[in-house]
Amino acid sequence: TLPLSLFIKTDHDNIDSKLIVTLYSCSYGRDDCSLCLAADPQYQCVWCEARDSCIFTKRCSSSTTTCPAPIITQIEPNNGPLSGGILLTIRGSNLGIKAEDVKEIMVANTECQFKKEFYSVSTKIVCEVGHGSMEKTGEIQVNINGQHGTSTNEVQFTYQDPIPTGINPLRGPQAGGTVLTISGTNLATGSIQDVSVYLDEGPCRV
Repeated sequence: TLPLSLFIKTDHDNIDSKLIVTLYSCSYGRDDCSLCLAADPQYQCVWCEARDSCIFTKRCSSSTTTCPAPIITQIEPNNGPLSGGILLTIRGSNLGIKAEDVKEIMVANTECQFKKEFYSVSTKIVCEVGHGSMEKTGEIQVNINGQHGTSTNEVQFTYQDPIPTGINPLRGPQAGGTVLTISGTNLATGSIQDVSVYLDEGPCRV
């Protein structure tokens, strides 16, 4: 929105007016149907199927109130431990107009618990990954008000457990401060926020 103050210009003076006009572009920042329909109703924006864009209602002869199926374009992280419990961020388009539109999320055929507080209209869903029964890779599926979306083969989640096999050095002073290198497989599991390292019961800062 762009508020404008109006005035009348005479030969020598400007006569101020208390009238304020707001200029508003429906298409600005609203690239998909869900973002369009989430706009403030006072601006009368509609998703125009003929133009495949968000425009002012009087400029469209074929508007719709039902958005296309959701599209998943990215997830982060793309893997996690079998125990689950980590947060998965799903990004895409037409992911709902409001949080209540998100009905179900499945990750590699395992339910992922929706985290309403992190939701962003149409573009982002966050869920807590459930427990996996075995190591596997699978697609992401979302149900948005009955509209189903499935990720492509390039956007999949892998259940895997990190397996440390070695540390270097093997000894260090009791006061701490030694930089420890841990080697193994699948150590890049989850995101950096999910990684915790303990030596016996003492924490080791990553």
